[in-house]
Amino acid sequence: MPKSQDEYWASKSEKRIWCYKHNVLHKKKKPCPKCLAEKVQTDIDAQRILDEVFKQDDK
Repeated sequence: MPKSQDEYWASKSEKRIWCYKHNVLHKKKKPCPKCLAEKVQTDIDAQRILDEVFKQDDK
């Protein structure tokens, strides 16, 4: 949560919301940058696993 009530109400007028997972203010219409980075990294890791499982043999 923001450190003070002033920050909280300022964030409301700026159309920002608080990410409780990362303790970050971000714009309402955009995802939290840290949550987005975690999702992208998870997608990259999942694709890497799929590439290993279904890799073509070059024989």
